[in-house]
Amino acid sequence: MANTTRDERLRTRRALAFVGMKCANAGTHGGMNATSNDILRQSRSFVADQLDAQATRFGSQLTSTADDLRRIAAELDESSTVSGGAALATRGADALASAGSYLQSADGERLIVDLETFARNRPWAFAAAALAAGFAGSRLLKTSSARRYRTSTFDGD
Repeated sequence: MANTTRDERLRTRRALAFVGMKCANAGTHGGMNATSNDILRQSRSFVADQLDAQATRFGSQLTSTADDLRRIAAELDESSTVSGGAALATRGADALASAGSYLQSADGERLIVDLETFARNRPWAFAAAALAAGFAGSRLLKTSSARRYRTSTFDGD
């Protein structure tokens, strides 16, 4: 998994270097408008490819989680100790399986278009989701940096 992340970072760096080189060439040759459109098209394609790969991976994880939840629902149904628990778990599994199937089947361009459509149709919901994602990301970064600091402090002694 570390190699996959390292490979993705290397591809990202190469793509950004290519974009920088295109910008530099456009500035010296005067073809800024055509080159900027080309860069925009390549950037969108790169983002779509990365989104497609990550969404497919996440979709397969959701599908696997849905299968596990269905097994739990079957066990709850057999034990009959929790009334309604099996039905609730089955509904949750169906929702996860549906989301996982969508993420696995949709390509990056479709995901981008669907996200843009959602943002245009429901701007407040999109803003709230972006705020929640930003907050979750900041908490994750704060936690990981604190953990790295503690580890480096103990290793240095």
